[in-house]
Amino acid sequence: GSLSSELFEKPSHDNTRGLKHGEYGKLDDDGLVAPGTRVSGEDILIGKTTPIDNSAGQPTRFTKRDCSTSMKANENGIVDNVLVSTTKEGYRFTKVR
Repeated sequence: GSLSSELFEKPSHDNTRGLKHGEYGKLDDDGLVAPGTRVSGEDILIGKTTPIDNSAGQPTRFTKRDCSTSMKANENGIVDNVLVSTTKEGYRFTKVR
C-alpha cells in the first residue's frame, strides 16, 4: 500500500488479513496504545491497516491488510508518551515511547 492509504485503527478479525501474532487488546479505537499502559513482548503498539486492492473481483471478506507495529519479543515497559503529528506532505505519523 502507499503511504497515503495507511489508516491508524484497531484492526478487526472480521475484515483484516494478515493479523500479527500479538496482543491487540491494549489498543484504543484510534489504533494507538495509551500512555501509562504496561506493555511487553509482541504487544501491538500501533494499529495500522491498508486497503486491499480487490480489482480482480475475487469474493473475499477481507478489505484491509494489517501493517501494525509491535514490541520486540524481549522488550517490556510502560508507555511514557504517544505523539501524533503530520509531515509537511500531509501524512500522519506517530511515535510511541
